[in-house]
Amino acid sequence: MIYSIRFFKGMRIRAGSLQGRLRKNNEDSFAVILNYGDKDSEDFLVMAAVADGMGGGDFGEVASSLLLRNLTAFFSSEIHRSHDLFQIKREIPRVLRDANRDIMSYGKENGAEWMGTTLALFCAEKGKVLVANVGDSRVYVMRDDGGIVFRTKDHSAAQELLDSGEPWVEDLRWDYVRNQLTRAVGISEECEADISVLDILSGYSVLLCTDGLWERIYDEEMARAVKEEQEPLGFLVNLALERGSTDDLTGVLIQI
Repeated sequence: MIYSIRFFKGMRIRAGSLQGRLRKNNEDSFAVILNYGDKDSEDFLVMAAVADGMGGGDFGEVASSLLLRNLTAFFSSEIHRSHDLFQIKREIPRVLRDANRDIMSYGKENGAEWMGTTLALFCAEKGKVLVANVGDSRVYVMRDDGGIVFRTKDHSAAQELLDSGEPWVEDLRWDYVRNQLTRAVGISEECEADISVLDILSGYSVLLCTDGLWERIYDEEMARAVKEEQEPLGFLVNLALERGSTDDLTGVLIQI
């Protein structure tokens, strides 16, 4: 497992990715950018993202990598000059359209029947955070008492059943039907993310993860591990493995 811990502006950042037991390669990708801005400025920007590629062979890995390459180029260059979270919010749809185009073009040029990727994105600047998601990779925002303040909503057939009030939808948690996405980057001409800007306080934690991590762990277990465990990300990965996960597992945990 790729595993690292960084400290930045009062934040502890953990990140890791593990290839699934039955996978030929790891189709997940993650990125973390720590940006101080101009050397004479107190401004800073933190960006983290995870992506879960789809398409078989190497195409899933390429899709997730292409998406994060577009995002990191954006955050490393254009936003380096502004550090305006609401400007970032306005620009994210354009960045996703560019990534969507790049993934579709790569697929056509290389004979892929289809390829795409999910996205979970976090950006923090001066007490506010931006979160965005496409597909079923998630962002959790949690208080220091273990309560969940916010969680992104999946773009999946299972989520639509849940929204319609079907009481048995939790039975789909480990069923193949749960993996039927209604939205992803690279699978159609249109690509839309859900984007929110939230206030964040000292003591909050933000967890980004692919479905290989969260699908076998309930929300309250996520929050409890982040609150109580000394190495929460490693604990959650091991718990998912103990419960039979064979998918790639990727997470980024930011504790403020």
